[in-house]
Amino acid sequence: MVTTETGKKGEVIETTAVTDEKGASTSNTVKVSATGVVKSIVVEIKNNKGKVTEKDTYKPVSGEKVALVSVDVVKKALEIPAKIEAADGKTYKVTKIAKGAFAENKKLKNITIVGALKSVGHHAFYGIAKNAVIVITNVTKKEFEATKKKLVASGLPSSVKIVRKK
Repeated sequence: MVTTETGKKGEVIETTAVTDEKGASTSNTVKVSATGVVKSIVVEIKNNKGKVTEKDTYKPVSGEKVALVSVDVVKKALEIPAKIEAADGKTYKVTKIAKGAFAENKKLKNITIVGALKSVGHHAFYGIAKNAVIVITNVTKKEFEATKKKLVASGLPSSVKIVRKK
């Protein structure tokens, strides 16, 4: 299902929603300014009872690249995809995690990052579970080491384990 509406200052808000056979759903909302510039992409996941279990907000960085800027999670695991397909039909590459994106998500214990990151903002993981594990997949050893270095430099607690999975 696709819906389109006009928001403040003439921005266009386009939403797509998909529901699986068990009743769980994923919706994707793109806000585009009146001049055609993408302002944000929000991915919301609901369980089969309609409760939001995850809400991820992305902002454009440049061209077809986006940064994950905030994550609201009520579950213990999360996957950061290498790419997201937005309601506007475009595919955007996730290259950055912004400052404070995971702030105070104390329940978050398992994070999978699919692909390498170009940057990780300061305190991006501030307040996550002390025994959390970050798994980086689909990367070369060189990309893993570079992404791990960025995660550590962002102020990631030393108790968080970072591993590579091929």
